[in-house]
Amino acid sequence: MKLNKRMRALFDGLGEARINPPQTLDDIVAKRFVETNDGVLLAYFAKRRSNTSPGYFPDKTGFECFVNSFHIDDYVDKDFLAYSLFVVSSLKADIERYNLKTIVGIDDDGGTVRFHVDRVGEEWLSDDIEGYSEALLVLESTDINEIKKLS
Repeated sequence: MKLNKRMRALFDGLGEARINPPQTLDDIVAKRFVETNDGVLLAYFAKRRSNTSPGYFPDKTGFECFVNSFHIDDYVDKDFLAYSLFVVSSLKADIERYNLKTIVGIDDDGGTVRFHVDRVGEEWLSDDIEGYSEALLVLESTDINEIKKLS
């Protein structure tokens, strides 16, 4: 697990956020992931692949991050980290099953959640996560249980 200083500060201020996920977020996690020839995709967003194909990306990781990326602020207007962690925790079984890397990015305007299979030689982010302007949390598939220790 990696998190930059900005994300550490968000966790320090997280507390006990009471969340009430909207139906659409519940739908996203309920549909889970599907395994396709193109990669492991969030079933809720898998139709997006009809607009593009893996050939438009340098690798499968890039394609998966395109399809498996959504803005948490499209569904809620506050507590972006808490709702992002709800999504991640709800998808724990699939994250572990498919060996998915999870990337949560939060800024002043919202947040993004991304998933991709953890492949040797393929990365979505640079190693220097302090160099990003947003708060970043990067989880390996085995790190999901560690989230509770951060807050």
